Amino acid sequence: MQSRNYVLRLPESGLVFSANRYFPESGGSEDGLTFVFHHSAAALKEIWEPTIAKLFQLATAPGSSFSVKEAWSLDWQNHGESAVLNEAALRKKDFFSMREVADEVRFFLESEYLVGHNVVSVAHSASTSAWVLGGNLSKYLPVKAAIFIEPTMDSLASPPSDKEVEQYLLKLQNTLIRRDTWNDVESLTAWLKKQFPWNRWDPRVLELYIKHGFREVTRAGKKVIVPKLTNIQEVGSYLFQDHITALDQCATFSARVPLHVVFSQRSELLFKKQRNSICDTSKGRNMASVTIMPGVGHWAVQEKPELVAETIFNIMGGSKPQARL
Repeated sequence: MQSRNYVLRLPESGLVFSANRYFPESGGSEDGLTFVFHHSAAALKEIWEPTIAKLFQLATAPGSSFSVKEAWSLDWQNHGESAVLNEAALRKKDFFSMREVADEVRFFLESEYLVGHNVVSVAHSASTSAWVLGGNLSKYLPVKAAIFIEPTMDSLASPPSDKEVEQYLLKLQNTLIRRDTWNDVESLTAWLKKQFPWNRWDPRVLELYIKHGFREVTRAGKKVIVPKLTNIQEVGSYLFQDHITALDQCATFSARVPLHVVFSQRSELLFKKQRNSICDTSKGRNMASVTIMPGVGHWAVQEKPELVAETIFNIMGGSKPQARL
């Protein structure tokens, strides 16, 4: 597939974000769907590439019930290439919240790049909250369907258990103290392959993550490899208030856009009551469909990108039934 990179500036904050635009090798259909992908916390736009490539393959094959025009994948303002471009401004911020990612969503929805397009948004994990918050702020929502993979929206309807609080605090602590310096790419790669969740990732995704998520810098006169996303910046995406607000607003979003939710079979991050809360019809959260992906955990996009592509393809209609003679 072909791709082109864009750097877009947000007028209110002055921050920029990097976006990749992808086209099927055979050329997109003018009236086809435009997919917009948004990554999870601590990921980056390029990790979607194996999924996008497989989705293009499925959608351009004979018998597909829909065609594709193009796909976009966006970096959050403090992730990937965006983090480097915004480095000076980000140094002045203690935390970077999901509301700021929501500003990116709103800006892109209202941008010239989506005018006249049939948009399908695909968000993973924390970015699902940004799509609810940003989508509801948008003047208009040019989205034909939204697909939320392992959404991390949450509710305070029932107090969290001691175990849940302990796990949450441990996650914040572990993120802050996690190793963030390596002598070279080889030592970084070896370390990641021994650590969860990276040791479960598809090799192609891991390679893209290393290539686009890290950089070489000089510290104390020595060249080292560091993540583009700092640990302190990552923590901001886990602060629960924005995810609670997003769930409160999910009914409004799902009333405007057909919302498809995809959960993973291995419940690594989302408790059962959280999943039930997200799909609570008594609160007006009416899902167009709910899918369980087999054999994967929370990081499904990174673990089995082809399965994710097939799931998206099937949600959007899959293949046309073949006529019987």
